[in-house]
Amino acid sequence: MLQAILGAIDEGIHVVDADGITIFYNHVAARLDGLTPEEVLGKPLLEVFPSLDRHSSTLLRVIESGDAIYNQTQTYKNWKGMRVETVNTTLPVRVGKRLVGAVEVAKDIGKLKELSERLVDLQAKISKPKRAKRGAEELAFHFDDILTKSEKMKRLKERAKKAARTTSPVLIYGETGTGKELFVQSIHQASSRSGKPFIAQKLCGASRVSPGEPVVRHGEGKLYGSGRSPRAV
Repeated sequence: MLQAILGAIDEGIHVVDADGITIFYNHVAARLDGLTPEEVLGKPLLEVFPSLDRHSSTLLRVIESGDAIYNQTQTYKNWKGMRVETVNTTLPVRVGKRLVGAVEVAKDIGKLKELSERLVDLQAKISKPKRAKRGAEELAFHFDDILTKSEKMKRLKERAKKAARTTSPVLIYGETGTGKELFVQSIHQASSRSGKPFIAQKLCGASRVSPGEPVVRHGEGKLYGSGRSPRAV
């Protein structure tokens, strides 16, 4: 019954006698150590875990000293070369006053550390600034934000990516609400100037101008061709 109870506990249980021979080893301990109970039971501890010695093994230290060890981290390799990292609480086992062995309860911290490191990496990625700034605003869009199944839009994205690799000015035109700003920002973000200031000049309020004619802002705040008014600023 005692073995059934110990076997049902969801923590690694490893028991050795006074000579360091394993006499009980549950399936959780076997899973943590990357072994099977048959590979450990009845064998000397240091034979199964050759990277340990009498000073680094918490089980053997307790047998030697007779004192309990609580929440001790231990890193070791099994005989297959697999690295194991656990937190152990190890207690002496006595019959009357005679020390007959030691029992160890082990928790796997290797996976916890791996999860913690992943969370730290994720937090760093979230915290890392990704957007180039234009004045007080932030550029919000990249080409990856343009999601489409349309072959025509896919071709348009490829053309925009080619434009991003040039140093020529880019004019994008289209109906209101068709995504011009999204493409403009994506081109800037993909260009060699992505870390530099970005200015998108919207011409939706401008009067008609001739091709090649400079566009300037006048006193009324409207956009005209440069020849329309002497009050250009």
